[in-house]
Amino acid sequence: MPVTRRTYNGLQARYELALEQRDNARSSLTVSRSIATRYAEENARLRALLASKNPGAVAAAEHARLKGAYAALEQQLLDLQASNEQLCREARENTEAAL
Repeated sequence: MPVTRRTYNGLQARYELALEQRDNARSSLTVSRSIATRYAEENARLRALLASKNPGAVAAAEHARLKGAYAALEQQLLDLQASNEQLCREARENTEAAL
């Protein structure tokens, strides 16, 4: 089956959209990483301050830090999984359309 110009243009547009979505996901991840880095630095500063004031509260602060870090990582994972699923669906559709 020959590929028409219309089919080719449609596939090209879908491919470009998938690339744009991938780039957006990467940008979002970069922003999330920079935010997480700033939070980590602030948490480290606060933990040091807390340790100097109240040794018993260090464990509670560490627990809160780990809980927040886990939640942030879990959200990033969910975002990446959703992005990957979308890209896979589009790739599958493009493959099926090309056949």
